[in-house]
Formats: sequence, C-alpha cells, structure tokens
Amino acid sequence: MSSLDALLKGYAVTEITWNMGARWTPASFTWRDPRSFALDLEDGATIRLRTDAQPKLGEDLDPFKYVVHAPALVSGPIAAAGLVRPLSVLYVLKTQGVRAWLTYMELYGIPLRLGKYPARDTSEDEIAKLWEALVAIGEDGAGIMPAGMSIEVLDAIGKGGGSRAHQDLADWCDRQASKVIVGQTMTADDGASLSQAKVHDDVRRDYVVADARALAATLRRDFIIPFCKINYGELAVYPKLRAQTDEPEDRKVFVESLVPMIDRGLEVEASVVADRLGLPVPDKGAKVLRPMNRAAPAAAADADEADADEAKESPAESSKQAIQGRGRARCQKHQLADSDDGDFIDREATPDDWRSTMKPLHDAAKAAAAEASGFADFLSRLSSAQVDGDKLVRSLALKTLQARGVGDATDEVT
Repeated sequence: MSSLDALLKGYAVTEITWNMGARWTPASFTWRDPRSFALDLEDGATIRLRTDAQPKLGEDLDPFKYVVHAPALVSGPIAAAGLVRPLSVLYVLKTQGVRAWLTYMELYGIPLRLGKYPARDTSEDEIAKLWEALVAIGEDGAGIMPAGMSIEVLDAIGKGGGSRAHQDLADWCDRQASKVIVGQTMTADDGASLSQAKVHDDVRRDYVVADARALAATLRRDFIIPFCKINYGELAVYPKLRAQTDEPEDRKVFVESLVPMIDRGLEVEASVVADRLGLPVPDKGAKVLRPMNRAAPAAAADADEADADEAKESPAESSKQAIQGRGRARCQKHQLADSDDGDFIDREATPDDWRSTMKPLHDAAKAAAAEASGFADFLSRLSSAQVDGDKLVRSLALKTLQARGVGDATDEVT
C-alpha cells in the first residue's frame, strides 16, 4: 500500500529487505521518503538515490533492492504527474477561505461588549477599571472608547450572507478535490439520483482498476521478476500478477438464471457452480445439506410400500399413473444403488452368466476352427453348425425388457 503514495507525489520508492539463504525471500518492504531521491536531469523519469557523494544529482539505484512505482497519470515528467499539484492549489484556497470564515464568525458570531466613558473628566484609573471589567466578562470581543466616538464594521458580502459564501467556497474546493482524486463527486457527496450515482460509481471503478493494474505491473517488474532471477535464474516466461478488481456477483440472480437452464437440460459442472458461489467442494464422507424433496436411500427402499399407501389414499388415480409411480420407485432404488462399477443390470448378473450363455456359440466356433482346412471352409462349417441359441435369446430379451421398463418408468406421462 505504500507504493500508492505515488498517486499523490508522482512516484514512491519502497526498499526490499531480503532474507538471504538457500532461497532469497523478502523480509520486509520499507517505504522511503521521496526527498531521499532525485530525478535524472536528462530524462526527468529515472529515479536516483541521493548520497553524501551526490546529494543533488544522486546515484543509480541498486538492482533488485527497490520497488519504484511511478504511474502515468499524465503525460510528461514524473515531477508533474502527482495529484499534489492541483490539490495544493485547492488546499490553499480552502485554507484561506476557512480562515476568512473564522474571522467573519468572530466579528458577527461573538457578541461585542463595548464600554463607553465620558470624553472629559475621566481619569486614567477609571478607564483602566472599565477595561478590566470588560475583560472579566470575556476575553474576546471587548473594547472601550469615549462616549462621543463610534466604530462601524462594514459587511462586504451583506450582513447574514457572509457565512454562506465562505461555506460555498469550502464545499467547492472539496468537490474539485473529489474530481481530482476519484474523478467524480457523487460517491463522496450526496447524489441526485440512483442512475447518476451509478454513472459516477463507474468512473470511480475505472480509476480503481487503472491504479490496480499499474501497481500490479510495477510489482511484477521490480519484485516478482527479480525474485525469480535470484532463485531460479533466467526464465523464458515470468509469472504475472493480476489484481482482483471484479465486482461482487449477485449470487441470487446467478442461481435464479441457472436453475431453469439446468431443468431444461443444460449440463453444468458442479465445481464451476461452487466456485461462482464461493462454496468449497465437500470432502468425501462429509455431511452435506440436501433438498427436502430429494429421496434418501432409506426412503427409496420403502418405495413400493409408499406407492401402495398412496394408491389407497387416492382411489381416483388412473391405473396408468399408479403403474408409473411404482415403476419410478423401483427405478429410484436402482439409481440410488448405481456407482462407477456399472448399472444395476450388470451387477445383478453373476460373473459366469455370460460364459454359460455364450458356451454353445463358443464351442461351435472352436470346433469349426479345429476341423477347417482354410478360412472359407471355416465359414462354411460355422454356417452349417447346429447351435442351441435359446438361452442367449432369452437372456437378451430379459435384459432388453428390464432396460426398457426402467426407461419408460422415468418418462413423463402426458
């Protein structure tokens, strides 16, 4: 954050203190007074360190030791780039205006105690006693004069209006300073409307993003690249530093927009949604929250019984809907048991099922290959072989029926 002092003064220098060992790491970053440095007289942009040998011109900075931040706020030399120049004028104006405001308040805001004495036959002791009496009432706004004399204070602005004029000057200086620093006034003062405040806030954000990018570039040049060179040598590509300046996302709008798209078939990776919402991916075995309408495994085990109870409670339900409800419950039991090992059809079959089913075909092909004299003879023997395929046909029909039933049970009935 010390490097952001460059916004006001044109440049800021931070000294890096390294921990030197097997790997060099930064121990601290220390802000240094800009008066300890000088600008190169030739280019007006190179920062040089003032030393006893060169108190005016300065010497070159040691490499890998300083972070020099000099954002390009305006074109020209660094000495004219800081915000201190326009702000100093506003500071002087406001200081003089507030000082005049205080003088005005002293004249018109404090009651004047005026003591009068006869012009003749009044001794010095009597005049002194009159003055002591006035001072005893209060220290300011008191005076004495002969009875025949008068003092008139003229209001250059108009009596009663001077206070407002000085306040307007102070407010004007504040608004101009806000424009210099953040580019607008509405985020610092009262806004006229929401739309105008949004426009002014966009201007402020542009300033923030520009400052963040400039600082990230400086840190990469004067710290990240030197750190890599010291510890790893010359690299083909060096890391980049990116400042996080994104505005917080409206999560409610994101969720409300995403859910209908998922319901319509949009495939979205869960980790992406979790990152957008700022939620970590739950660890394996961790307890997670689930929606209330999502069936638990224990509830799925009792799905048949629940469907029967529901059918009793709703006698007017059509047979088509009742069959679909029981089918969905059975399908849900299978789905809850699914894992990466395969679907329920594969797991319900024993490991030797395929061998017994395919054995007649396997034996026929093996016998034809053993007796054939060539490939053409093998094909001829295979086509004329007598094979019992009833078990294979029954197995295919059963698995097809099961798969079709599971698919139909999950379809919507219209």
